[in-house]
Amino acid sequence: MCYESSWKYLKHYLEINCNQIANSPKKIFRECFIFNLLDEQTTEELLNISEARNTTTHTYDQENAQEVCKRIEHYYLTFKKICSISTMKMNESLQKLHDQN
Repeated sequence: MCYESSWKYLKHYLEINCNQIANSPKKIFRECFIFNLLDEQTTEELLNISEARNTTTHTYDQENAQEVCKRIEHYYLTFKKICSISTMKMNESLQKLHDQN
């Protein structure tokens, strides 16, 4: 759920604020890095999460699933960063609107 919500939020943000169209999660994460929305470490983490998601979705391998489960807590921290970034960007947008009025 966090993965799907995160890339779709970032996709929407890029379309609205950067006039960028990207359709795949990996492309969206890379574009966010280019537009300085994400730092390099967070971008790499999201790309790794994307790989883990794809691997566990299409391959039914117990060992691989267990490895991904070990990293879930780390993934949570990455999604928490995305939440912080989105909150910060929303506050910036609200401040701009306030300043215009």
